Amino acid sequence: MKAILCSQYCQPDDLVLTDVPDPVAGPGEAVIAIKAAALNFFDILMIQGKYQIKPPFPFSPAAEVAGVIESVGAGVTEWRDLEAAVAYAHKHGANQFVLGGNSMGGAVVASYLKHAKPTDVLGVVLDAPMLDFEQTLEWGAAQQELPMVGKGLPESLTWVAKRISEARFGLRWAPTDYLRDTSWVREPVLIVHGTKDLTVPLSTSRQLARAERRVRLVEFPGAGHCQSWNFDPKAYDETIAAFVKQVT
Repeated sequence: MKAILCSQYCQPDDLVLTDVPDPVAGPGEAVIAIKAAALNFFDILMIQGKYQIKPPFPFSPAAEVAGVIESVGAGVTEWRDLEAAVAYAHKHGANQFVLGGNSMGGAVVASYLKHAKPTDVLGVVLDAPMLDFEQTLEWGAAQQELPMVGKGLPESLTWVAKRISEARFGLRWAPTDYLRDTSWVREPVLIVHGTKDLTVPLSTSRQLARAERRVRLVEFPGAGHCQSWNFDPKAYDETIAAFVKQVT
């Protein structure tokens, strides 16, 4: 893509039009196809180093733009839904919360805790949470049955699929990895996970439980993905109830 860049403090005529890599939306970011840009007095001050805000070089000086959102990064929309639900509950009298999420919902809860940093959450219950999208994709590929190939997609095909996802959809794996950065774990977390889960790898829940002392993992032998309650309703209910009683 083309961009007008300021690489050092200069006058408007010294700005350079150059090729830069296509942007990829990171967590909490959006990529906008700009259709119009405003030129303001503060833009001129900024490239001259006379404005109170001094972005690092190189930067594009147009601060006001209009366009079409082409892609969004992880956490741009999903955790906002949970934030809105919490705000609605606040409006109707709630002031403390125990959050719960199943499967992908677990990632939404983690994203909300990471970005919103709420102070009204007492605890978190996650059922087979997707804590690392890349590991989950690789795990799912390993469970596939192909004619004349058997169980498990070849690693080369999985690698190609990931590269296509990155190039075609701007997918980045790091923002969907809640194991690399566990700063979102500020309250007690209970994870329940079936040992026969073929959708989300149990190893990711085990990894988080090892890394964070505030995380307790309860495994349900023989249960599939989000089927722990179906496998043993009594034990499941008692486990959740005991945790909620503990944190509240």
